[in-house]
Amino acid sequence: MLAACLFVMGTTHVMADDKKDDAPSVPIPLITGGKAPINDARGTATVPFVAYYQGGTIYVSTSAEFSVITINVENEATSQIWGSASDISDGMGEISISNGGAGSYTVEIITEYGECFVGSFAL
Repeated sequence: MLAACLFVMGTTHVMADDKKDDAPSVPIPLITGGKAPINDARGTATVPFVAYYQGGTIYVSTSAEFSVITINVENEATSQIWGSASDISDGMGEISISNGGAGSYTVEIITEYGECFVGSFAL
């Protein structure tokens, strides 16, 4: 299991044979976890990232001011873990899981400030 910031979340289903060129972008719903999340003016938690799976790669984008994020992905059936520190100063990060195969996956995004956001999807 990934870090202790995981909570129960909805799962998005994706076809296992998606190819990047013709595969649709499938959103991965994210929730906050771990250290206190970023708050808006009303004090409600917001998730500053959009994550989606397409053709073997998970893409993460944001309009927030982050320099680096860590993206961890775990195949829950095999316990295989991919991890990557991504320079996100351009608003986009990615991690390839093209050799992961079918199964349920958990995605964890950790900011340079220790904030944690998690989501899941299935191939």
